[in-house]
Amino acid sequence: MGKDWWSIWYVVSAQNPAFIARVIGAWFDRQLAQASERGDTDPFSNALWLASYSDASEHVIKQCAEGVPLDFTRELLPRFVRLDRDAPQELIAAPSMLGSPDEQLRDALAEAMSSLAKACPEELDATLEVETLSNSRWMSSLLLRTWSANPESYAERIVRFLLDDPAQRLNMGYDLSVGIADTFVAVSRTAVAAASAECSEESFTELENAILSFTPDWEQGNEFEGRTRLVLLRALAQDRIGEEAREEIQRLEEQFPEARERGAPEPPERRVMAQHARSPISAEAGEGMSNDQWLTAMREYATDTTTFRGDKYIGGVTELSRELERLVRKDTSRFAALVNQMDETYSTHYFEAILRGLTSGEEGSGRPGTLEQVISVLRRTEEFGVPVRGGEIARAIGALAEETLPDDVVRMLCRVAEDPDPEVDDWRDPDKEMAPLTQAINSTRGAAAEELARLLFADRSRWEILRPTVERLVIDRVLAVRSVAVRCLLAILDAHRSDALTCFEKLITGAEPIRGTPFVEQFVHYAMFRDYTAMRPTLMMMLHSSDPAAVQVAAEQLTLASLWIEEARGDEDVVLQLGEGARAGAAYIYAHNLSDKTIGGTCEERLRTLFLDESAQVRQAIRRWWAALEPDELASRGPLMSAFAESMNSDDDVGTLAYRLKEARRPLPAELCTLAERMVGAYGTRAASVENREAGAAYMLAPLLIRLHEQTDDPLLRERILNVIDEMLRVGFWGIDEQLRQQFDR
Repeated sequence: MGKDWWSIWYVVSAQNPAFIARVIGAWFDRQLAQASERGDTDPFSNALWLASYSDASEHVIKQCAEGVPLDFTRELLPRFVRLDRDAPQELIAAPSMLGSPDEQLRDALAEAMSSLAKACPEELDATLEVETLSNSRWMSSLLLRTWSANPESYAERIVRFLLDDPAQRLNMGYDLSVGIADTFVAVSRTAVAAASAECSEESFTELENAILSFTPDWEQGNEFEGRTRLVLLRALAQDRIGEEAREEIQRLEEQFPEARERGAPEPPERRVMAQHARSPISAEAGEGMSNDQWLTAMREYATDTTTFRGDKYIGGVTELSRELERLVRKDTSRFAALVNQMDETYSTHYFEAILRGLTSGEEGSGRPGTLEQVISVLRRTEEFGVPVRGGEIARAIGALAEETLPDDVVRMLCRVAEDPDPEVDDWRDPDKEMAPLTQAINSTRGAAAEELARLLFADRSRWEILRPTVERLVIDRVLAVRSVAVRCLLAILDAHRSDALTCFEKLITGAEPIRGTPFVEQFVHYAMFRDYTAMRPTLMMMLHSSDPAAVQVAAEQLTLASLWIEEARGDEDVVLQLGEGARAGAAYIYAHNLSDKTIGGTCEERLRTLFLDESAQVRQAIRRWWAALEPDELASRGPLMSAFAESMNSDDDVGTLAYRLKEARRPLPAELCTLAERMVGAYGTRAASVENREAGAAYMLAPLLIRLHEQTDDPLLRERILNVIDEMLRVGFWGIDEQLRQQFDR
């Protein structure tokens, strides 16, 4: 089930958020139970797969918290209260919908409670009164954040709460706040600012005096002593503070001139991103600098450094080169010419930044610089022996692929393809098909291979000059490089087919680990449609490989060929007689070509047989066979649906099938009832608990059964539908009674 658990409720969360609030509550309880079984108090441990982040969890939680804040609070607050008593949360994360559902739920609960504080404080108070709250930092921050949303109603309560434990509550900021600048005691400042504007004079004086005498433990006796006091005093309503507070603010401002925090902090961005070091020269300043000033700045910031300036991280050469790259795009002529005043003593970062600025536009836009400008910079770097990284040179030349290139520039790319990097295959994850590609494109020879292919796709006549280089790359000692070099062969497949096939044979010889990689599969696919006879021995070799990815590629392509190519007729039988990996590859092709008017019938016939395959891998390959069909076409495939139903087991998830059928405009097939009957038998009581994905499938299928009942005039079918609904009610399928009420209320 994994992350799919959240996606089950994606649509329902908008339609029925109150129901989803109960779902999340049940999910929370399951997390607690699983943690307890492991002897852990943390229900959001990474060991529990349901706690992992997904876009679906973000959507579901947010829809529920915003749609029904009271229901959400009533479900989640008691559970977090119990959890906080057993495992107090001392870290405070800045508001965000990122991270695990743990962080998402905590943030959404604060948002829901803040909404209640503004809209119906009486309901919020009634909910809080029945709970025995802990004194953890997180719980305190939750209450302060909630009450601060409505200072007119809660100012006095905020002051009393702060003064009950000033050591903790006047010193509360975000512990997990990467990417947000203004977080220093942000929770406390927000509360102080909110309360001080609305509280009574007596309460204001008490709060002011508490702050005047406040120094957190971590400041005692060091150079920072008084900084927290300064920002808290600034957070007070300035039109109410006394003379002593004004004098203290003035004194502390002289001591901490860099302290910029005033008043309440700005609300953090909803999506917290990592805070990157900034350029030592701002964008505005950079735009006004002369060429001489830029050359001086490049000398000054020649290395990578990181300093802290106020509340900002300031970098060095890397950050300034990014700013330079941005400006190059705006004025290519100026900065291309500036290179003529630079030599090998300048950091390569700046040469590379100018090359990128000339060759790559922002957000996929066209190349900013002219052919002449790019070539001028390339030649200048070569003339002075500037050690620009080979990958940067390769990508710059690749950006010129559609142009007529001078021979010396082409030879420059060929020299990059002879670089010693990479030396060995060091894929981080050899089980992933993208691993060799990832290594290749981040290496020098791999980048060169990619750009050589780009040149060949643009102009096949370049094959003669590039041929020696490509022939070396296809037998490269590092297989990762070969996995990209195969694109060069795809580029010449039509214009120089014999050479392409010969080189491909050399490329895959002794290269079993990359035979299942995407670019190899791409070449095999196009080559087999051009010369199946020539490619068949290679496909058969791959089919009998010990590498599962290679077997899958061969099985899929042989199956596809058998559907379209006369010479391949019968080869699908070879595939289907082999192991489950090969059969899974064939099943995948049949499932994804169901809608084709020419071969769809054959695919359906084959699928009916494969539905009965006992292999979990084969069934996994076809578990979403309906995804290839539009809703109306799916509704017309009753016999196929019936065949699937007959083979259905508890591992099959029909929730997405039901969701797709919901969009159909034509009448639903009678076989839907067969599917429902089988579902009841396969899912059983697992569909009675919202903790299981089966509950989501049943919840989505119920309205379709009612719709089918309304559409049909067949008394026997109507009786079967009512019987299966009765059985769903008897078993206690989650949400079925609510669905029935909704349908009949309409």
